[in-house]
Amino acid sequence: MANQLLGIRWEVNTIDAAQGREVDLVIFSVVRSNADHKVGFVNSDKRANVALSRARRGLVVVGDSVFLSKADSPFRDVLQFIETNPSKASVEEVEF
Repeated sequence: MANQLLGIRWEVNTIDAAQGREVDLVIFSVVRSNADHKVGFVNSDKRANVALSRARRGLVVVGDSVFLSKADSPFRDVLQFIETNPSKASVEEVEF
């Protein structure tokens, strides 16, 4: 795995700045969690599409899957897709 990461360039950017570009690996943070189940500015189909379609080789989404599965947002649909397609994607819990 380490050899596969050689030569990968990285940058930190916003969803909007990634529009129209592709990269090898995307790590997308959706770390939002509140009692109202509001995801904020990422509650846009267009922004979710950009965030989820920029990676050529790998995509990691970091966030509260329980919260996102209850929120009225595109990410609820993404989590439903993952749940029904375990051979294509997975949700993993990380404890600190």
